Amino acid sequence: MGKAKKTKGHPFSSHYDKIILENIKKLGNHKDRYLMISKLPGLYLKFTSKQIRQRYTNILDPALCHDPLGYDERMYIIQEIRLNNNVSWKKLTLKMNGQFSKLRSENKIKNFWTSTKKSLLSRRDIHPEASSLDILVEEALRYDFFKTD
Repeated sequence: MGKAKKTKGHPFSSHYDKIILENIKKLGNHKDRYLMISKLPGLYLKFTSKQIRQRYTNILDPALCHDPLGYDERMYIIQEIRLNNNVSWKKLTLKMNGQFSKLRSENKIKNFWTSTKKSLLSRRDIHPEASSLDILVEEALRYDFFKTD
């Protein structure tokens, strides 16, 4: 196996965000747009195309809703996870974006579930490998864990 590629470690700033957004508008849906942006003089050797793609799809995309998840959305995520134990975040995101009027990123949905699961495990004092998904979901529903509105 070869060496792992080092991450470039520069934090994104509003200056870089502006460059990324401007160039995404110019390039449209070009298949190599993130690679082309990573090679721009202002960004060259600072960010990889993967870092730029993730920054855009999780944070900068103007279509994304950054409001907290609503009660209906949280319950929908839990019900989908309950029905499909081996959930695909991409498929769940697409279903949610069709069901609700707000566009959410995969990362936001995955982070919600991960933090909820962690919180439930800490409340019950259960080792993560010893608890099943059904037990967690049932407890969350029983105590209306997601009701914060």
